[in-house]
Amino acid sequence: MNEKFQASEGLSNVEVVVLAAYILGGDQTPVDTEDIAMKANELAPGRFTWRKYPDQVDLEPVRKRLSDALSFEHGKLLAGGVVRGWHLTPSGVAWASQNVKRVADRSAGRKRVDRDLTRRRRNEQVRVYSLPAWVKFATGKDVSLREAEAVFRVSEYVQGSRRQQLVDRARSLFVEDEELSPFMDAMAEIVIGDREEA
Repeated sequence: MNEKFQASEGLSNVEVVVLAAYILGGDQTPVDTEDIAMKANELAPGRFTWRKYPDQVDLEPVRKRLSDALSFEHGKLLAGGVVRGWHLTPSGVAWASQNVKRVADRSAGRKRVDRDLTRRRRNEQVRVYSLPAWVKFATGKDVSLREAEAVFRVSEYVQGSRRQQLVDRARSLFVEDEELSPFMDAMAEIVIGDREEA
């Protein structure tokens, strides 16, 4: 096995595909199965290849592991699917940001300092702090559904997987922010509740 990827030996196949999605930007935008398959094979050479043709990546075990990462049993690290692409949930972003260093090849990961992402995070932070939902939350008052929806820029017309994706994307921006992360989680509970993604 290639020396620079030996750190991937301690990772499960589910963890490898989640890290592959994260490295490819799945914390902000959906990533295609085939792109994840290629990156997963780069991170853990040979794990996702055909037995008879070891130079070819086999999509089926990658799809299976991506589907496994959707389940609560594996921490619900991913959302999405084959058609629309895969993206990390807030818990997936938190896990991946803590574990991406387990992949030895630093060049395989995208730089986590992204000026556009930093600017977007800063702009969203200013916007969120100016919302009535933040003021009510900070003072212990109840936040209405409409006020919580404004946090994620969704309305009653945005439903199902698209609603979940927009909520997850906004929550992912602040997953490491000690002040805003609990707020975003509370607002997501109001907007999504206990409903499962469609």
